Amino acid sequence: MRKTIFSVLMIPLLILAGCGEREAKLESSFSEFRERVASASVVTVRAELTADYGETTERYVLDASYDGKQTDMVVVEPALVAGVRATARWGETAVEYGGVILGAGALDGDGLTPVSAMPAVFAAMAGGFTELLWWDGDMIAARMYVGEDSRCTVWLEADTVTPVHAEIASGGKTVISCELSNWSAAGG
Repeated sequence: MRKTIFSVLMIPLLILAGCGEREAKLESSFSEFRERVASASVVTVRAELTADYGETTERYVLDASYDGKQTDMVVVEPALVAGVRATARWGETAVEYGGVILGAGALDGDGLTPVSAMPAVFAAMAGGFTELLWWDGDMIAARMYVGEDSRCTVWLEADTVTPVHAEIASGGKTVISCELSNWSAAGG
C-alpha cells in the first residue's frame, strides 16, 4: 500500500518535470531562432499578406528580404502592381516608389501600412521585446512589441523553428495577417 501511495504521489512531480523541460525547449528554441535572424546577412520570405482596414481588406503577395537594416520587397500579387519594388525600414511612415503607393491608407495611428508591415515583422523577430512566449499546439508562438499599442505575434513550426504565420495587432485588433513560406536565413 505504501509503495502505491508513493507511486501515485510521484506522478504530478514527473509531469511537472516534463513541463519544465518543455518550457526550457520553448525558450531555447525561440532564442536560437532570434539569434539566427539577428545574425543573418539576409533573411528572405514570401508573405501572403492581408491588411484589414475594418470595412475592407486588401491582399498582397510579397517576396521580402531583410538585411538587418532595411527590407526590400517585390510585389508578386495583385497583378496590377506585380514586379513593383519597395525598400522600407520599420518606423518609416510612407514608402514611395515610382509614384505608386502600396496600401493607400494607414492601418493604425503609427502609420502601419502593408508595405511597412514586413519591416515590423522582421524587426520584431530580430529583437523586439518579447511580451509572451507559449506553446500553441505543436507551434511556438511569440508576441512582441512593435509600437506603443502594436504587437506582432509570430508562429514557428516547433521541429524546424521556421516561421509560418505572423500577425500585427494594433489597438487590440488584428490589422495584418501574413502566411509565411520559403523562409531562409543565410550567412551571418
